[in-house]
Amino acid sequence: MHIIEWNNKYIIVADYNNRSFKIIDLDENKIISNIGEQHTYYIKCIKKIYHPIYGESLLSFGDNKYIKFWSI
Repeated sequence: MHIIEWNNKYIIVADYNNRSFKIIDLDENKIISNIGEQHTYYIKCIKKIYHPIYGESLLSFGDNKYIKFWSI
């Protein structure tokens, strides 16, 4: 439902129905990670941000109006 470019090598795709998101390697043209079921409701959107402490991070927003913060 929502796609973001993480960098030149990866894109992240929100999978609305499975309450997850997928990380796709553009060089290999395949899904390398499926991060799922962290939301109890459907994921509506994802957004890449820069956090002053954690650096490049991801926010995901679900139907239940909760925002989850993801960092490495």
